[in-house]
Amino acid sequence: MSKKKSLEKQSADVKLTGTFISVMLLGIVMVVSWFGTYILFLTR
Repeated sequence: MSKKKSLEKQSADVKLTGTFISVMLLGIVMVVSWFGTYILFLTR
């Protein structure tokens, strides 16, 4: 019974790791696009 819970916890950790990486990549894209727009605003 505890082995089954251990396997479920490991699979949940793997899924959360992928979600964390995806959110970080999305955040980086948003920050880069925001700074790009800000620099474009300053140059015009």
